Amino acid sequence: MEGWNLLDSLYFSVVALTTIGYGDPSPSTAASKIFTIFYIFVGIGIILIFVNAVAERAMERRSEAKGPSEPDPEDVPEGGPRGRE
Repeated sequence: MEGWNLLDSLYFSVVALTTIGYGDPSPSTAASKIFTIFYIFVGIGIILIFVNAVAERAMERRSEAKGPSEPDPEDVPEGGPRGRE
């Protein structure tokens, strides 16, 4: 839409998604501004999903390395771990 070459388009995409925003290239038409808004929201959402997945995996590995842990007190039935006898 803007007539940018591949390198300028990639540069703008990286600067926009990383929220650096140098302000060098910027969209000038209404259509490209709307596309950029959509692109940023979707791109940041994808980045957050990725970061969340990496963090969950890291937490799983950390808990596996620690070994079995004590049960959560909320999960234990009344009367102790064996229940009422």
